[in-house]
Amino acid sequence: MLTALLILVVSIGLFGYWFRYVCLLIVHTRRSEVDGSDISSRIRLNYLEVAEQLEDGQAGYGLNRLESLLDSDYRLLRDILTRVSLENRLLICHYHVLRLWYRLTHWIAPTQARVTLMEITGIVRFLAVSVSEESVS
Repeated sequence: MLTALLILVVSIGLFGYWFRYVCLLIVHTRRSEVDGSDISSRIRLNYLEVAEQLEDGQAGYGLNRLESLLDSDYRLLRDILTRVSLENRLLICHYHVLRLWYRLTHWIAPTQARVTLMEITGIVRFLAVSVSEESVS
């Protein structure tokens, strides 16, 4: 019984590690190809501004405001997105996991919350690029 429980815990941990690694790999691969600023300017997305503020460290106590801006961008892009590929589905799931993690850590560890918001920004950027590619084809 103890062995089965240990195997289950290790398997869940390895799956979580694999899932996070795949999502980060998808986001970083796409980030190097295109930045998505064309779609951002057309439909007034805020993720580029949020990324600037997070990188500059300007948003000390305004992390919740930045999170709400990213959430509104995400909702808009999710509604526009017509073709949901496997990559998009993985990143949408990862978005929800990261959002939950942000809500758990933003009061206790603001530095970790900032890193989480940067990852969420990458996911929103990926979805913006996907919407942009859909509009071109």
